[in-house]
Amino acid sequence: MEHHRITLIIFSCMFLMGMGGTMAKSSDYYRAQLQQVNLTDGVSKEEAIIIAQNNLIDDGTDKSCVLSRSSVKDTGFTVDGAGHPLAPCWEVRFNATWKVRLESGLKWCEVLVDKKTGQIKVSGWGPS
Repeated sequence: MEHHRITLIIFSCMFLMGMGGTMAKSSDYYRAQLQQVNLTDGVSKEEAIIIAQNNLIDDGTDKSCVLSRSSVKDTGFTVDGAGHPLAPCWEVRFNATWKVRLESGLKWCEVLVDKKTGQIKVSGWGPS
């Protein structure tokens, strides 16, 4: 019985640390990180996450959602919702849950970051 209790405590701590999230730090921390991004050599995956985090702070998404676990993939050439071609982008996606609303299920927030300029091409959220 004691072994199961210890296992449960360890599992609970690991779960909470995992859900602690990508946006658990203050917006000042992410602003400072953004100052370190060098756009002259293109945008790396890590820089794309920093740019996306700051975009979500700027648009207030971090105030309504708890964002966690980012993933990044190379979209290559892609199109926007109207079918217009976009430059090669990093697709940065965060798991998200509402802070206030009583809705079930996880959501996601996604930001497309131009791989050459760091410009935000598309930003949005949706159901998982």
